[in-house]
Amino acid sequence: MPDSATTLIWERFDDKSSEKTYQGKGAFEAPLEKVIPIWEGRLPSVSNTLSVWVYMGEDQHPRINFKGWEIDTEGNEKLIAHNGSRFDVKALDRKGWGYVEFPISVSNLEHRVRLELECKQMLVDKVWIDELLIRPQGKSVFSQQGEWLVYDNYWFENKKD
Repeated sequence: MPDSATTLIWERFDDKSSEKTYQGKGAFEAPLEKVIPIWEGRLPSVSNTLSVWVYMGEDQHPRINFKGWEIDTEGNEKLIAHNGSRFDVKALDRKGWGYVEFPISVSNLEHRVRLELECKQMLVDKVWIDELLIRPQGKSVFSQQGEWLVYDNYWFENKKD
């Protein structure tokens, strides 16, 4: 059941200039490196679901891994998520984007989390991700974005014919 009071993190990346976008005006674009930091902050809940759209069109085999590090108040880091896109792809669209979803949990809500892309085996020059959503596990998110209906980061065109 959706909860209108649910705290969530939705990084749309519309403020970033990008050659490719899944939705909106921008996406996170980075030249290929072994490790690419993408976000840092506090999670909305102890147990969460992270979903994101990853451009897979040129690689054709999702080789991006997501890593999450919990950083305690003294700066100590602990690996809390290490997920491979190839295992966590839930959907593909016709434009080469894949929907990736996996759980991410912290031991303490006061701890910060750093998300990174691990790209050791990529066969492309750049990587793109868009529409990063982190929501409490078990909570659903509904939204209308222009002509689109969004349900848990799945986008459905809402054309009125």
